[in-house]
Amino acid sequence: MKKTVRCYKCLIFITVLVALASFSSFHNGVTTAYVSANQFTPKNSLSENFGNMSLTEHKITATELSTLKGKVGVYQQGKNYSQIVEGYGTGLQPPTSDGWTALSQNTYVIDNVSLSNIPSSVDNSQSPYFPPIGNQGIQGSCASWSVGYYIATFQTAKENGWNLTGATWNGNQPTLSYQNRIISPAFVYNLINNGQDDGSSLFAPFQLVCFVGTCSWMNMPYNQNDYTSWPSQAAWTEAPLYRGNSSGGQYVSLTDDTGINNLKNILAGGNLASISVDANKFTNLSSNDVWTLDNYNSPSINHAGTVVGYDDNFSYVESGQVRYGAFKIANSWGIGSWEPVQTGFYWISYAAMEQRVSFCYYYFDQSNYQPTLLASFKINDSVRSNCIITVGLGTK
Repeated sequence: MKKTVRCYKCLIFITVLVALASFSSFHNGVTTAYVSANQFTPKNSLSENFGNMSLTEHKITATELSTLKGKVGVYQQGKNYSQIVEGYGTGLQPPTSDGWTALSQNTYVIDNVSLSNIPSSVDNSQSPYFPPIGNQGIQGSCASWSVGYYIATFQTAKENGWNLTGATWNGNQPTLSYQNRIISPAFVYNLINNGQDDGSSLFAPFQLVCFVGTCSWMNMPYNQNDYTSWPSQAAWTEAPLYRGNSSGGQYVSLTDDTGINNLKNILAGGNLASISVDANKFTNLSSNDVWTLDNYNSPSINHAGTVVGYDDNFSYVESGQVRYGAFKIANSWGIGSWEPVQTGFYWISYAAMEQRVSFCYYYFDQSNYQPTLLASFKINDSVRSNCIITVGLGTK
């Protein structure tokens, strides 16, 4: 039986499916939901400026959605998407049918991104706002690590001027004194995994961060063996402060030079992006940690990576020739034996990014966001997606 609670002193209603209906697992207790009248407003097309970066984009078309679905597929019930590779978790799954519907409504495709001056190399991992390389362990939370731990931490630290240079990865957590400034992948994953450690799509974490928000590691520490715990009230209260200013994900096609340049401009503009990769191919990395058209062949999609930079002068041999130019990718397997050069990062050639990876997602941070309304309520149902909470702001 669905339970509905409504606040009628409002002109604007937003339905919160207790962290959105698709973000469901099992829990009884007290939580906090939040909505705001100044949330991202969807449009059919956008032309905006973000700092020194200008972009044009449009709502994803039926044809573009069909092409993307052909690349990614549709979630199959009963299939195990959280495979262990070299002792580490993966967990990238395609969206469900409902997920594809949400994606069609909330995804915008980037047409053009431009900057006034484009450097020959960018490495956002060297920024004081980038967290230390982390380790997801055996959990299938790779997408939540990419979007939550890396991208959301980077965006939030940059917005607030938090210097993370002194943070290191200690065993299974970042430095204790920095945990109030590093975003928790657990808050993201535990709300989108449907109560199972079966991974998630790449789209779901973006939707959660942009529509709900996320919290610090301090308020919800990550545990590779815990994928069901409900966030504390402190975590829920903090989450709306760290929200995105996107519709749930900005899609960038990388199938030609325009797309590759758009991604470079996004990175040069101080942003990170998530990609889908094949973790089984890490054993093919070259001695200098690069995937090329030669060693990244016929990849499947089972793992998420985070694009942190590029270098036009990075050299490698590809198709029998010395070539230049590659993107730098952060992994969430810590620093270790999975990589020839043990840094926690690897590289993908421009051609391999274009022909093998072919797309990425990113989002813009919503600076200085304050929620207009917070509503706290108790849930007495064993399945939280059974409860629909509608709250609003305004006058009757």
